[in-house]
Amino acid sequence: AQRLDLMLRARGTAGVGIVFAASEEMPSHLGPNVVMPLLSHLASADEEMLFARDGIELAYRDGLSLARGGVSPRVVRTGKQSGTLFIPGREPLHLAGNDQLTIFERWWSQPRKAVPTSGKGADGRL
Repeated sequence: AQRLDLMLRARGTAGVGIVFAASEEMPSHLGPNVVMPLLSHLASADEEMLFARDGIELAYRDGLSLARGGVSPRVVRTGKQSGTLFIPGREPLHLAGNDQLTIFERWWSQPRKAVPTSGKGADGRL
């Protein structure tokens, strides 16, 4: 599964997708994709569609931040005045206003040096 995860991440330039699993035992995400059990999202026999769209959409939204966790930080605009900052390992930060979006887009488009994750400075103190 780890090898497949790495292969999917390497091809993940199209954004977050959906992978349907044949079993209930599965990872929550695989590469930049949300994984969901196929059988749990089949529509009832009397419906026109084969899949239950609402259930798929809900599962996709629930797994979206985890699936995006493996990519580099980025701002995704959802309109002229709204968007979301995605940082691996953190909850998404919702942004509002074109100025705020532009500031974060410029900030995250710049090359970054490694940032210590221990919360301590270079001298070892907080």
